[in-house]
Amino acid sequence: MTTLLLLLLAASPLSGQTAAPDADLRTAEDLREPDSALLRTALSDASAERRARAARAMGRIGSAGYLDGLLRALRDDSARVRSDAAFSVGLVAAESTSPASGAVTEALEEAFEDPAAAVRLAALDALGRAGGADEQDWAARLLREKDPAVREAAALALFRMRLLERVPAYSTAAVQGLLACLREESPSRWACAYAFSRWPSKEAAGSLAEAITASDPRARLFSLRSLSKLGAAAPAEAGEECLEDGDERVRVEALALLRAAGGAERISARTLADPSPRVRAAAAEALGNREGDPAALRRLLLDGSSSVRAEAAAGLSARLGDKAARELKRAASDNSWWVRLRAAESALKLPREGPRLLAAALKDEDVRVRAAALRTFAEGWPKESRAALSTALRDASAPLEVRGAAVEAAAKLKEPSLLPDLEECYRLSFSREFVELRESLVEAGSALAATAPKSAELQRWRERLLEDPAPSVRAAAAKALGRPAPAPEAPSPSPLLAEPVPAPGTRVSLLTSKGELILELAPEEAPTHSANLVSLVRRGFYDGKVWHRVVPNFVVQGGDPRGTGWGDAGYFLRDETTPLRFARGTLGMPRAGKDTGGCQLFITLIDAPHLDGRYTAFGRVVIGLDVLDRLEPGDYIVKATLK
Repeated sequence: MTTLLLLLLAASPLSGQTAAPDADLRTAEDLREPDSALLRTALSDASAERRARAARAMGRIGSAGYLDGLLRALRDDSARVRSDAAFSVGLVAAESTSPASGAVTEALEEAFEDPAAAVRLAALDALGRAGGADEQDWAARLLREKDPAVREAAALALFRMRLLERVPAYSTAAVQGLLACLREESPSRWACAYAFSRWPSKEAAGSLAEAITASDPRARLFSLRSLSKLGAAAPAEAGEECLEDGDERVRVEALALLRAAGGAERISARTLADPSPRVRAAAAEALGNREGDPAALRRLLLDGSSSVRAEAAAGLSARLGDKAARELKRAASDNSWWVRLRAAESALKLPREGPRLLAAALKDEDVRVRAAALRTFAEGWPKESRAALSTALRDASAPLEVRGAAVEAAAKLKEPSLLPDLEECYRLSFSREFVELRESLVEAGSALAATAPKSAELQRWRERLLEDPAPSVRAAAAKALGRPAPAPEAPSPSPLLAEPVPAPGTRVSLLTSKGELILELAPEEAPTHSANLVSLVRRGFYDGKVWHRVVPNFVVQGGDPRGTGWGDAGYFLRDETTPLRFARGTLGMPRAGKDTGGCQLFITLIDAPHLDGRYTAFGRVVIGLDVLDRLEPGDYIVKATLK
């Protein structure tokens, strides 16, 4: 079988495409061999390119058995090999459940002195993933480096190490270094602001407030985001100051700060008429926290943008409760499924009218709305929703999304009497498309066990899950029961290895309902993902597919054949984690776990360093960033073509 695949890889009948380089290494990587003699030998090959590819494959496999070879490769003659080895050390360390050993952190810190900038940056990235360093003297030193790329990498490494969550257990020298860097007008300023974006820090508030005037919009955006973590103590005036910012993404973040600080009264009529739908939607969300006349929200409920109408409905519900029932009923009949979905979720704020609104939403023509209604119903009215949950779990014709919502709700309710319904749902869910659902059933079983630990019937059902045909379900069941993990099945070579690898620079056009996006792929970094996308485009797979998920100032996601986030292409891709950064406009592959990519796509709206090295990045938007900013849930891909 392997020989056949290699022959297929050598043939490239399609013009503009090339055979995969080092096909044997690519096959070993695809097979996820935890201790490949081929890879170990290749790490000493005369060709630096081959050594580098072997190092990259070892990191993607993630086996700790490769660490010794990768650490030796940190002293390779080739900077490319040393860089890939450092990157892979970080990936392997991230797979471990325990902190990296002293040998690993020492080797990475040694690499900070490497003459090649790419190696120093890769080592910083890896140390952030490895964690376990007891001192951050290196960070305080590197944050004073002249090279802004080094300062940026040091700040992001501290973020990945969760330093700010662990202070004061650790030295504050690194934190002081971050603050000093944050006060400087430099290209690394945004990364220092980002380092504070997950954990509130009153100590940083003054420096962050200074950075909202930075020349780089990323620094302004992440400073606002970090300030909003202070909640009611956040300086509302900083948000107000940025409402006139020239970058709409900054204006969105300014409104998020006002929402957190309770400063929605500072929102002007000009902001409510902002040309950007995302800004108007953020304003509606902020107004949901405001006291007084809700007239502005009622006007936004008539907005031409579905995103704005959706957030206006949610805001009115939060402000008025049952008094917003009339407006919520109107939103529940909107022609946009996204508005109807948000109306269903917002019914949670209506103590009296909510159940009636949700009962109607359970009959909506769109499966996404029905699933949201079921989750909301169970969350707000657990007893009243029991009949609807039971029906969804036992209905053989219920779509995956609705059944999945019912399982998730049952897990949260932890009601043992739902066990017969969950058992029936399991019996009805044995086709391939329900594998993820069955994994959720394992979680539901664990939740029920927390309230009924002595139930023999429940225990027998949970043990039956150990025999599930899907390896991922069996592994989840074993972990939930505290049993030894089943031996992983050796994966078969992926048929996608036979797909010709696109030439570097290959471009894909996604003509959307809001305009054209042109993506440039990175086949040299992620050959299988690039080949898969080209193959799907040639088949017309993406034509008509919706953007089902849009998270302002994060990502847009689409390409799902179901249009809900639950679908796939009928196969999985092995992860091809790359050193490519998730900057604004980066093309990435969603996944539900390791090696579960497929046909869905996401594109980042802003820099998202927390995705770096965790998801496969395999391209970027080169034309159409303005189109990307206009996409809303329900927009779709009219036609996908190769350029």
